[in-house]
Amino acid sequence: MIDALYNGRSGLKSYERSLNVDTNNIANVNTLAYKADRVSFEDLMYQNREGKGVTIGSIDKSFKQGELKSTGNVYDMAVKGPGFFIVRGNNPELFYTRAGNFRMGADGFLQNPEGLKVQGLVVTEPEVFSSNPDDKMFTDKHAKNVSSVNISNENLIMAINAKITNFEQTAKPDSLDMSGKGFKTAGSKIADVSILMDEYQRLLRQYNTNPVEGEASETLSGSLQINMANMNGRQDFIEVNINGKNIRQDFTESGPKTLNMFVDKINEIQGISATLDEVTGKLTITSLVPGKNIEITDGQMNDEGLPFTVETPAKQGTGLLALNSARDALAAVTKRAGGDFMEIRSRLDLDTAGIETLGGLQMNLKSLNLSENPFGTPEVIDGIVYMNQGNNKFIVGKIETVDFREKESLDPKGGNLFGQSLNSGNPVLNTKTAEILTGTLELSNADLSESLTNMMVNQRAFEANSKSLTTADEFLNIAIGLKK
Repeated sequence: MIDALYNGRSGLKSYERSLNVDTNNIANVNTLAYKADRVSFEDLMYQNREGKGVTIGSIDKSFKQGELKSTGNVYDMAVKGPGFFIVRGNNPELFYTRAGNFRMGADGFLQNPEGLKVQGLVVTEPEVFSSNPDDKMFTDKHAKNVSSVNISNENLIMAINAKITNFEQTAKPDSLDMSGKGFKTAGSKIADVSILMDEYQRLLRQYNTNPVEGEASETLSGSLQINMANMNGRQDFIEVNINGKNIRQDFTESGPKTLNMFVDKINEIQGISATLDEVTGKLTITSLVPGKNIEITDGQMNDEGLPFTVETPAKQGTGLLALNSARDALAAVTKRAGGDFMEIRSRLDLDTAGIETLGGLQMNLKSLNLSENPFGTPEVIDGIVYMNQGNNKFIVGKIETVDFREKESLDPKGGNLFGQSLNSGNPVLNTKTAEILTGTLELSNADLSESLTNMMVNQRAFEANSKSLTTADEFLNIAIGLKK
């Protein structure tokens, strides 16, 4: 009878704890990404084949996928399948969560509502190329977008963004003192920028298709040798055909002026630069587009032929180095047009991913030295975090997720957080298998109907164990009465 009292007591204590678990599940039926608890009962030790009551063997989390709800908020994220987001406070301890109701904090970092920073792979310091050494990031003056491409392979993602100032407004004709020495009109400067922009964009598309190091392009340069003394009469002329366009200049006022005007006409051809050495009579013609050939034929002065001599043949490069050649040339002609060109490259080295290499994801573009305007619209694709600003897409990092050998043994910390425990094992990156959804939140997986049913069962079990106590007490009273 004494044993019956202890059996009833163990039942009351165990079903009280089970009731606490179910009421906690019910209370958290609307908690984001909440994982319901599940109670497992165990019988206690036996003596002479008689049981000594019941206890709760374990209270385990059910990590069944919760319902996914679309929110339309770009900062809301959910893990589809196994895995946890990683967050960190101001100390080294890491926490793990399925709740992805994130936001950009006042310091620019991606964080949860409690201010814990979301951890991920961080981009390297951006590589800035600018025709103006004083420019360190994009500003409002870089009004025209040149390109925005994200190039990726198994180990690397590179975002290449390029912008340019309004060169059409800043382009001015050269001083007349420059006649014959590379003189350019405002219109020809604008045309040169346009053809170099097209070449830069072409090579960028090519590099995106085949991202290899490659080799640099070489610029064509050649010359026509002119006998200056032969340009001295009204019947004299000089002409040449460049890329199918015939350039002719008849004698005007003087030989030097006539030849300078001839050179200035050549400089009006898009992507061409020509200069005349008035001492030696050497007319040098250079392609402004690296790797592009120039077809020059029918050169003549009066009745004397002027063959074009190639001094440096054009060589079209490949890959990144060819792109760099076009970029440098574009920057040069932009500067000539009174404008500024800037290219920013950001890298995300995927092969460096590891728990120890993770850090907070900075979303503020100014803090990242990308743009003077700090704000953009986030976009997450396969865990890669981008910030869109106008026509530019900047890469800012990659959200990493982890899983555990025995996630049921994780230590619940409250606030939708879990901590590592001895039994859970160490966190293992699983970003390649987990799917991160944006504009989506995971809801609680607590089953209200199941919890209410469990509550009724626990209530009846609690009542039955209470009855066993009163029955055992009556037996004791009877036994004591008989003894008297």
